[in-house]
Amino acid sequence: MRAAFEALLREVGVDASASWADVTAAHWAALAGNEDVIPTLRPLANTQDMWGNTPLHYAAWAGNRICCDKLIMHGADLDIRD
Repeated sequence: MRAAFEALLREVGVDASASWADVTAAHWAALAGNEDVIPTLRPLANTQDMWGNTPLHYAAWAGNRICCDKLIMHGADLDIRD
C-alpha cells in the first residue's frame, strides 16, 4: 500500500509538503485516520499548523488511536504544545 501511495504521489506530481494554513498532508491523514500513509509522511510528523497543532494533535482530537500510535512510532514529538 505504501509503495502504491508513494508512486501515486509522484505520478500526479503532488507535493506532500504543500499546505493550507500550514495544514499538511500528514495533518489531513491523521484527522481522517489514514494510518497507512503515516510512514510515507514521516518527515511531516512534527509540522505545526498556524495554530500550533501537529498531526498527532489532529489524530488525538479525532480519536484515531492507531494514527496516534503510528505517528509516535515514526517520530512524533510528544512534547510539542499547541
